[in-house]
Amino acid sequence: MWWADSVFAFRFVGEHTATSIVRRYHRQRIRLQTWWTCGRHYAAPIDPSRVVDIAPDRIRYALEPRQRSSLESKSPTHVPAVVPGTWDLESARVREIDRYRRIVQWFTDEGRPSSARAGEPLAVAADGGPRPGGGQGANPRALPVLERTVPSGDRSALEWYLADLATRGCPRISARRDERSTVLEAGSVVDPYPSFPAATGEIRVDVGRDGRWILHDGLERLAVAQFLGLETIPVHVYVRHRRWQRRRDRVVLTGVDAGNHPDLPDLDSRSESRPEGSVGGHKWAR
Repeated sequence: MWWADSVFAFRFVGEHTATSIVRRYHRQRIRLQTWWTCGRHYAAPIDPSRVVDIAPDRIRYALEPRQRSSLESKSPTHVPAVVPGTWDLESARVREIDRYRRIVQWFTDEGRPSSARAGEPLAVAADGGPRPGGGQGANPRALPVLERTVPSGDRSALEWYLADLATRGCPRISARRDERSTVLEAGSVVDPYPSFPAATGEIRVDVGRDGRWILHDGLERLAVAQFLGLETIPVHVYVRHRRWQRRRDRVVLTGVDAGNHPDLPDLDSRSESRPEGSVGGHKWAR
């Protein structure tokens, strides 16, 4: 009936409008807090929406949970930071992490690893949608929890994610949001933070003093991408070592030493094109 279609359309528009308002708020908050926390101290722009495409095999190291928590405490939620210290030298090799090995074994053996523990579940709710029971929106730092079991007949989200990436590669979350007809209320394997800017939900990486890519969040998704041998994946640049940021500053101030690192090209041109009076000159995607 016509009125039923009208109610559905009203709810659809209302959901998108409310979500857009929340996302817009977080975009502005993150942008301003990034400038205040670290952006104003450096010549090279620190763009909180910075997403680059890199080969997944270039991410060979990962932070331990303790190190992650320490870095996240340096800035507000989802706000990038520039941090000195030895944290980048203390990272572990990704392929030697037990959880990574068990996920790869799971796909290789077409079954769930026998070493799964009750406190370390292994699969997210199916098909890229919100996991059963929700509970994701309360803690914006939380990642999608990998659940141990799924309803009979359903594929786990990692199995779904494996099939999706094998079919179409790894599109950015902003592109997935454009394709989606409904608004997710809870985080999923393909969009962990639906109420935040899309960049915050990508696989999150840090950059060490020598430009080394270090995984911050997204071990499960990285394991799938490396298992499939994808050429590139989008990643969100989150924390940079202070020495690395100083090299970025040199590129901006002198125009030399840019190299071919994905976090360095076009720094001088992006800095020069920054609108006068803007806060960091950031442009935000969905």
